[in-house]
Amino acid sequence: MAEKSVRVCGGQSEWPPSSYYVDAQNKKIEGYSVDVLRGIFKSAGYQIEIQLLPWPRCLAEVQKGTDFQIAMATSRTAERETKFLFSQPYLYLTPGYIRHTKNATALGNNIKKCGINGFNYQAFNLASATEIDSTANNYESVVNKLKVGRCDILLEYVEVAQALLRMERHGLQNKYFKVEKLNAAPPIAAHFIVGINSNQSKETIILLNNGLDLLEKNNKLKNMLVKHTIGKP
Repeated sequence: MAEKSVRVCGGQSEWPPSSYYVDAQNKKIEGYSVDVLRGIFKSAGYQIEIQLLPWPRCLAEVQKGTDFQIAMATSRTAERETKFLFSQPYLYLTPGYIRHTKNATALGNNIKKCGINGFNYQAFNLASATEIDSTANNYESVVNKLKVGRCDILLEYVEVAQALLRMERHGLQNKYFKVEKLNAAPPIAAHFIVGINSNQSKETIILLNNGLDLLEKNNKLKNMLVKHTIGKP
């Protein structure tokens, strides 16, 4: 009998603590979402394959559901709800931003806000999408904008930004950049998603939710998250 398998994608730019590379060749992927999925699907008898793709492509592939069935750590939007089914939340993130230490500009309507193409910034409650420069396709490009002053802040979740700084990824270094929290913005939930019209989409969501319930009941979700934020529990 053929072994059951599922293919999963996340963002190629890396998004710790959810998913990130742990080798110089960018082949081995680890992270909180990765551990959660392995915990769910291994016990259900599945082989799981995870790849990091450009985020818009990841979403498009999962919507089709042929080559990739699940996307990791996805926030809700009205548009996405017409295309995907969402698991129950398994990760909560705090809206914030990264700024260069040489830039002490106070938050206001005139600051230059940057993001990354395809990312969802509705939860940040700062401005409409048209007021955010999201022409950069990856972290390296948007961090360079911060360095040369083309952006005052890079919108990012606090937990993700702190992890990127700790790992010194994409040109980010603690001595040059600082992470701040947006006090007016509440935490946002992240979900696994499947294409709403893809094969066995409802069955996959049920499997994900049952697995998340079991991991939570056994107190494994908390330990998995701690491992990828502040170290091993």
